Amino acid sequence: MRSNVTTFGPTVYLGHAIQANTPRPADGAHSGSIGRSLRRRKAVCARTGKQVQHAAGNDIPGPSRTQRRGYPIVGDENGQLSHPRLLDRTVHATARIQLTEEEIAALLLAARHQGPHRPFGKALLSASTKLGAMAAAKKQSLATELDQAIASRSRARKDYSGHEATILRLVEAIICRRICRVSYKSPRGEAITYPYHPYQLLTVDGGLYCLGRVPAYDTITTLAVERIRELQATDEAFTVDTNFDLDRYSNEAFGVVWEEPMTVVLRFHPDQASYLAEREWHPSQRLKTLPGGGVELTLHAGGLYEIVRWILGWGDAVEVLRPVRLRHAVAEKLRSAAHICARA
Repeated sequence: MRSNVTTFGPTVYLGHAIQANTPRPADGAHSGSIGRSLRRRKAVCARTGKQVQHAAGNDIPGPSRTQRRGYPIVGDENGQLSHPRLLDRTVHATARIQLTEEEIAALLLAARHQGPHRPFGKALLSASTKLGAMAAAKKQSLATELDQAIASRSRARKDYSGHEATILRLVEAIICRRICRVSYKSPRGEAITYPYHPYQLLTVDGGLYCLGRVPAYDTITTLAVERIRELQATDEAFTVDTNFDLDRYSNEAFGVVWEEPMTVVLRFHPDQASYLAEREWHPSQRLKTLPGGGVELTLHAGGLYEIVRWILGWGDAVEVLRPVRLRHAVAEKLRSAAHICARA
């Protein structure tokens, strides 16, 4: 039946530059800036075309591959990519999108969970308002019922409402493979400016981070987007390191920072066993029930600082069995905390 399907016209969205939980821009105050950025990308990619061709030889990606990489490529009036072109905001494609009531409800629920301070949060709020109005037109709408039944609450969220211009420049640089000049301020130092090769934007626990390379170093450098003070994309192209593997990075890093993974074995008190088993703390985790009701957790991950901080949150309900250096690091933090508390 068509009564539970809502139809939408075409929209331009950012493709593979942001990994995970990426809201699509909607018409509104910020959709104009996104559109202008995409139009600028046409000229930018045209200027860098010779560099890309030189780097890739004759292996130039076809229209389909280019489309999958995030470019707004469309075909002719019949949708055929044999005559590809870049979609302009003033051009209306014939394809239309149909959403069911369940899909509209899911989008509205996701928008409420995201909130207005996440990347492109205002555009997402604008889109959800339009979807909500469509859902409200029906007397018994699933979206309306979910909105009344489910509330969302989150703590320690980062506010990206003032960083959308930086995010858009990063997206453009990632897609067109352009070297950036970045002024970055770490939590414990002054802002430093250096060249940066942005590979991928990644969302982790409500934060937005950029994975890339600083030419002076051999390892992946992770930047927190909100700490970027200034970013300027240059006309100089870069080549992605062939050793960069986003899936490996995601599977091996415990949090944001990638380090050489280690095998971590933890023993949890019985009263925390059920809570521990309810969540996936890392893709590699394995749980083993112990005599007496305790649980042994084994995982293979890197990021000593983030693992230590997570373990400390369990207090005396956990014991580090191995590796030894992790056990020592946790013990040192606990001794320091006990000393501070004893002074009070």
